[in-house]
Amino acid sequence: MNLVRLDSVGSIFDISDNQVYPQLVDGLPDLRMGVDMYDVDTEWISSLSDEDKGKILKQKAEYYSNQYAKAYKEYLKTLETEELKDWVESKSNYTMNSSDDREILIDDIVYDETLELKYAISDYNLTDKQIKVYKFDELDKQTKEKVIENYRYINVEDTFWYDCIKEEFDELGLEIKEFNLDRGNYAKIYIDNLEETSKNIIEEFGDSVLIKQTAKNYINEYEKIQANFKEDEDIERELEILDEQYEKEYSEDILSYLRSSYDWEISDEAITETIEANDYDFTTDGKIYR
Repeated sequence: MNLVRLDSVGSIFDISDNQVYPQLVDGLPDLRMGVDMYDVDTEWISSLSDEDKGKILKQKAEYYSNQYAKAYKEYLKTLETEELKDWVESKSNYTMNSSDDREILIDDIVYDETLELKYAISDYNLTDKQIKVYKFDELDKQTKEKVIENYRYINVEDTFWYDCIKEEFDELGLEIKEFNLDRGNYAKIYIDNLEETSKNIIEEFGDSVLIKQTAKNYINEYEKIQANFKEDEDIERELEILDEQYEKEYSEDILSYLRSSYDWEISDEAITETIEANDYDFTTDGKIYR
């Protein structure tokens, strides 16, 4: 049993099976008189103090997220190292290395996966009528700051933010094969025709974008080689060397572009835009009301 005293209604609530019991004079639950939380009458609900409501929400969040975390951790432990590696890489940009500690990695995964569940459960209440919700612009400054910190990674929780970037560069002739903004800090790319791709990039981006300057530099170098070519020189080898040099520069530029995009997505301004665009409602403690 996982019991919570609700003194405002003289009851004991068992989180583990959702049962409400009358509280005896000695403070113990009357186990013969249990009622499911969903079957209690409206008078009982309306008599609950704000403090007791908070107890229920906090304990439910802790109990159910802990139960989920235990089961989830046991499941991950059953995976072979290669299966776990594939699972990790399918869920994030992180590439698991052979030197990584399985136990630590599993604990990190379970923590991240259960955090949002804990937020969701903590927004649960007995009846919608008992929760006052607010739009983001109605919150005070301190609560707004708390909301932004609570949902700092709301824009990067899935792959959408970088899928758009990959599609954009695919159309220009530059394929982003993989990247890692964490410990690996790299981007692997493929360009079939650097001359054509560079011209596309010059047309697509403004002068403030770093990769456009790289594209301009490549075209200038490429045209110099073409203009100064002499018949007894190996122009193909010179162009090959040029391509190898600029493939590395493009790779660095793409990594920088992805990093800048990621930093924008987790910025206060971007988070605020997402919150307002989705018209979320918030509880007084700064959590999204679901």
